[in-house]
Amino acid sequence: MVCMNTLQPVLIDSWNISTEGNRKFGSIIAYLTSLLTIITLALALTALPNSGSNCIENCVNFAYTEITSEFPGDYFWMVVAIFMILSYLFLMTILHRFTPQSKKIYSNIAMNLALVVSVIILMNYYMQLRIIQASLVLGETAGIPLLTQYNPNGVFISLEELGFLLMSFSFFFSGLTFSGGSKLERGLRIITIAAFVISLIAYIAMFALYGTDIEDRYEIIVISVNWLLLIAFGIMTGKFISKLDID
Repeated sequence: MVCMNTLQPVLIDSWNISTEGNRKFGSIIAYLTSLLTIITLALALTALPNSGSNCIENCVNFAYTEITSEFPGDYFWMVVAIFMILSYLFLMTILHRFTPQSKKIYSNIAMNLALVVSVIILMNYYMQLRIIQASLVLGETAGIPLLTQYNPNGVFISLEELGFLLMSFSFFFSGLTFSGGSKLERGLRIITIAAFVISLIAYIAMFALYGTDIEDRYEIIVISVNWLLLIAFGIMTGKFISKLDID
């Protein structure tokens, strides 16, 4: 009598664990992440806040109550960024599904970090869209200085720093799952680890140089690094997923 267990499929430690539908969906999400990041970056560059360490003239000052005229122009990028962050979270979840069993500890960490990042960033951006302008219109300005994106030492900047620093951690662990010898996997390992190292070194350097006067200097660096990485990562993982074998 043949044991039924012998008829069960053998688990192979490879990326060959996808269905055709999942692979197509994963590729779409990967490319969509890159596209949304490109759009977010383009909109953000046209709406740089006139405050912080890089502002030279016509800067808004504490208590930041003269920013009503900046709405909605300076906020369009956050709307797209919300969908960008969601797409990033979906992509990390998909990559966890595709990861070989022996590497799932890394992809699981990356996915959970992506969830934490998403909560921090989504709450931060939605707060700007939902609270700041409504409070200004209603004359409820008591909490504006602490919450607004124009305050280089405020809640918005600090949460962005935390969120995107953690994003670089999630990319680092995601990069550890690409253990193959192909150029694509080597490239993914290199860019994810490099972005993590740059983000971490920049964090240490900024605080060593400026201490409590860091303002938005680190935020600019860590966002730039991670947004550029998101663009490259999305394109490369899209190609990678589309080449996976189907069982």
